[in-house]
Amino acid sequence: MSRKSRIAGKHVLLIDDVMTTGSTGAACASVLKRAGARSVTLLTLARVDRRFAPLESTAMKKALPEEVQR
Repeated sequence: MSRKSRIAGKHVLLIDDVMTTGSTGAACASVLKRAGARSVTLLTLARVDRRFAPLESTAMKKALPEEVQR
């Protein structure tokens, strides 16, 4: 049985622990759809909130106690 025929017509669930940009899930879904998957669903347990700058580059770091900054 070919790999493509094992996926063709199936509903596939991808599970990722943390989603940052979503590009890994999109790339996997694209490959699975080309292989004939009927649908691809991505389930993530957490995602990175990209609306905020990293702590190192914000003025907030200066306001935090030194033991928290480590």
